[in-house]
Amino acid sequence: MRDGPILSEIYDLIKGSSGKPKLQETWSTFLESERLDVVLKKDPGCGKLSKDDVEVLDSVIDEFGEMSFHQLSKYTHDLEEYRKSNRGEASTRIRLDTIVEAIGKKNDIEQIERTRRFDQHLASLFGS
Repeated sequence: MRDGPILSEIYDLIKGSSGKPKLQETWSTFLESERLDVVLKKDPGCGKLSKDDVEVLDSVIDEFGEMSFHQLSKYTHDLEEYRKSNRGEASTRIRLDTIVEAIGKKNDIEQIERTRRFDQHLASLFGS
């Protein structure tokens, strides 16, 4: 996208059009979208997050938490995976293999693909 990459599912939640009513309801309980700005309405806690999840989130906040929207946009535009996938104004998916290569896990692509397919299968079975 013009301002940088965003997960499609998150973008749909921000717009209020996820097509997943339970997920949209949970999003709306804790977050409020003011145009494309997202504001925390209520603390969701971290009870369902693992220790590793919390550590990753803390490291992201440490690295990017003070950046403005424009600083984040510039940062993402400079990423190789964004440059490889950017098609101007049109929204373009960044391929999984491009992301995996960018994070130095190219040798793990087959395992990552298997895990992704397994997760999709579980989601279809259990409606997640």
